[in-house]
Amino acid sequence: MRYQDFFTFEPEQKFDAISMMGVIEDLSDYRHVMRSLARWLKPGGRVYLDFAAERRRFDTHSFVTEHIWPGTFRMVFMPEFVEAVRESPFELMRVENDRRNYHIWARQMYERWMRQRDEVVAEHGERLYRMFLLLFVAVSAMLDRRSHTSTAYRVLLELPADTDGAFRATTSVKALDVVRGAGRAVRDGAMKLWPRK
Repeated sequence: MRYQDFFTFEPEQKFDAISMMGVIEDLSDYRHVMRSLARWLKPGGRVYLDFAAERRRFDTHSFVTEHIWPGTFRMVFMPEFVEAVRESPFELMRVENDRRNYHIWARQMYERWMRQRDEVVAEHGERLYRMFLLLFVAVSAMLDRRSHTSTAYRVLLELPADTDGAFRATTSVKALDVVRGAGRAVRDGAMKLWPRK
């Protein structure tokens, strides 16, 4: 196991397969992700992803972004993700709704969390225990029904063996990338002026 920033990682050799389970929510620049994955993967290789998704862009509740995963975390916005895949050399092999499995996982985590309350509180404190208890309850309830606002997906991508590795961004996407880059620069500059407490 290696702890490494995704966007600065450069492997010594290419991979046959890459698994990203619950990772891409923290990597919302999907075009950059696709470029990195295409560099790291051998032709004919596959990428397996599973992730939580929202119907609307930036619709992740502020409780999550302030207390659970502070920073750039957001649930995946599928139209933007699919567009990044479409522009990449990857083939989209499979997309499956995984909402039910995420619901079961969250419910089981809640039950386990309740059973291990004393251990968690002793090691990490009451605040962390309650915060994650709320998260597990909320995720389980949110994904227990087909709300069509929140769900989860499993995705399989393949880098064709005969790929030319080319990315095919449209003119409007290239312009949008320039605007996003400028927006990131402004945000980063503002964050330096007003550090988080």
